[in-house]
Amino acid sequence: YMMAVHNYLKELPRHHFTLDSFATTLKATANDLYVAAGREAKATVVCALEHRHPTTCQTLLSGHADLGCPQDSSDCLIKEAGQCAALCKQHVGCNSFGISKKRGCKLCKRNAAPTTFSPQWTYYEMACWLQVESATK
Repeated sequence: YMMAVHNYLKELPRHHFTLDSFATTLKATANDLYVAAGREAKATVVCALEHRHPTTCQTLLSGHADLGCPQDSSDCLIKEAGQCAALCKQHVGCNSFGISKKRGCKLCKRNAAPTTFSPQWTYYEMACWLQVESATK
């Protein structure tokens, strides 16, 4: 949550704010981030397929081995389900995603079913994630 506020503050345009307008903007942004964090936390719990990996993923990411990631098809800089879901939303055809503490975020064209046991991964179907997000707005 604090990282999101910090990132928001870095993104603010370099305008002159009055103290009151800045405080109002910051309060509204903090509230929006708090509500979004609640939706994300609920989706993380409700939609998680722990220790599962889709039998066929059809990955959407590549080129991450060049960035030092252990797996070319996973973004090892992303370690949180909410960040991975946001990345999935940006990729056309992303229907599921996975998070691994060691390997990061993996985006898949296929949904997460059927799955096989994989102790490193937790998978999420985007349909579930989006449904939980919209139900808690």
